[in-house]
Amino acid sequence: MSAIYFAIPTNAGLAKIANALALGIPLKITAMAVGDGGGQAVTPDPAMTTLPGEKRRAPLNTLFQDPLNPAQLVAEQIIPENVGGWWIRCVSLYDETGTMIAIANSPDTYKPQLSEGSGRTQTIRMVLIVSDTSAVELKIDPAVVLATREYVDKSVLPRIKSGQPMPSTDIGVIWVDDWGALAYWQIFNQNGANWAGYATHMLGQSYLDTRTTPRKGSIKTGSQTLSKTTYAALRAYCQHHGRMVAVGAWKAGELTAADNADGTTFRIWDERGQFMRIFNDGSNIDQGRVFGSKQSDAIQGHAHGTTQAGYSNTDGTNQGFIRSGISNQFGAYPISVTGVISDAEYGTARIASETRPVSAAYQGAIYAF
Repeated sequence: MSAIYFAIPTNAGLAKIANALALGIPLKITAMAVGDGGGQAVTPDPAMTTLPGEKRRAPLNTLFQDPLNPAQLVAEQIIPENVGGWWIRCVSLYDETGTMIAIANSPDTYKPQLSEGSGRTQTIRMVLIVSDTSAVELKIDPAVVLATREYVDKSVLPRIKSGQPMPSTDIGVIWVDDWGALAYWQIFNQNGANWAGYATHMLGQSYLDTRTTPRKGSIKTGSQTLSKTTYAALRAYCQHHGRMVAVGAWKAGELTAADNADGTTFRIWDERGQFMRIFNDGSNIDQGRVFGSKQSDAIQGHAHGTTQAGYSNTDGTNQGFIRSGISNQFGAYPISVTGVISDAEYGTARIASETRPVSAAYQGAIYAF
């Protein structure tokens, strides 16, 4: 039995597809039209140049290659619920110049409009077989394209509003209002960790904030009483990556976390008042450093020469050891400075309890979810 309903390229469409293949310039299909056939059933004819009884022409919603049949192109258009009041018996495709590229017939379908008391969003689909799908290119205007609710539901990320429970299974990437971030399903199962759920890709990352109260989804560095339930993902992250230590081994300044003795809370690393330094990771700078360890302030070892006019020294210059007298006998004599000594050339002296560079104070924070 021969097919009753089918789609074919028009003669003009075949010529344009052949030209596209020859020149390597894809044919741009941009629009779809529907018609009522002038009140009669329609048999597609490649010689047609207009759609019988055209009722509506609008931009395509989408045009894609059929994943099950690479030779097929699938074109779709959405007719909104407030448009209609006529029958659909034929469908056609147009390129950017308005040339009818393909035509198809369809079973009689009435498209109601909302004012008639019944409305629906109608999806019109045409499947077209071509010899080389690379000869066809989709060109649409995003400002006028409509989408079905199913398309939107599949395309838009799920949103977890404030106060809503998190999904208990992996449903793909989601947006979490309480965190102000995207999250994806993660599993932590190393070093005693046993947790699976949603977390952001920045979970456990330290950063510098420009306000004293960390932003959504973050906590202050050095937080000491974090709930194991509320911050279960952060605790599992610390376990999984080997950052958990016994509470007695936890020290401020080290990149470690530890459970508290109360059994319900834990503490996170405390980086307050410290500079961050990149781990040497095998380089010849800062050798022997353990990852996550604290390092006290220090001054690199060096020596200062002294000048003592009128006294001898070992190399014939005025710089050397301070002598105990006018003889050439060396002596060890401690020298102390009881006040600030500075010359005007280097500005006002700055004396502190530590050696430090110029700095600006930021809030230390950690992504907690």
